[in-house]
Amino acid sequence: MIGLIYRETEPQVICTMEGNYFKRRGVTLIELLIVLSVVGILTTLTLHSYQLGKKVASRYAAKSHIIKLQSIQSRHWLSGGVFVSLSQLPAIDTGGVEITEVTSSTTHYEYEVELTYFDINAPCRKLIVTNTALLPRQCWLAN
Repeated sequence: MIGLIYRETEPQVICTMEGNYFKRRGVTLIELLIVLSVVGILTTLTLHSYQLGKKVASRYAAKSHIIKLQSIQSRHWLSGGVFVSLSQLPAIDTGGVEITEVTSSTTHYEYEVELTYFDINAPCRKLIVTNTALLPRQCWLAN
């Protein structure tokens, strides 16, 4: 009877390093640098998106506070026939927004609102709120 003898052989070594077998046990410096650069790029993009979202949310919160002031003034007008000064209105948390009373009388009011988190030269940094308008109009319609 003829039998086949199967003998396992050791795999051939492709790379040797000073007579020792080169076995890969870790991560190379290049791989580590690539991973760190990818993580850095993703972090930068995420941080930029977060800051942009925070700015948009602040803008909507500021607009909400300003419209709330206008609503309170309208209620005073409807109940008593007069507008009140800004100092007589209830305090509203306006983080990042500076509200200054320009004029105020029993028949008219005007506030200047500065959104401090906008760039100094941004066209919508300063807004005007009166009893009849929110100016500049394009800033109230934009995102």
